[in-house]
Amino acid sequence: MERLKVGIIGCGNISGIYFTNCKKFENLEVAACADLIIE
Repeated sequence: MERLKVGIIGCGNISGIYFTNCKKFENLEVAACADLIIE
């Protein structure tokens, strides 16, 4: 099965939930993250 690459926009408090849920999908890959705050 082909991997689906996704980007996370907004790396604040909610991003932890996004990353946790991404692990549940074998064919999902986080390719990039972006946020207004560089940290």
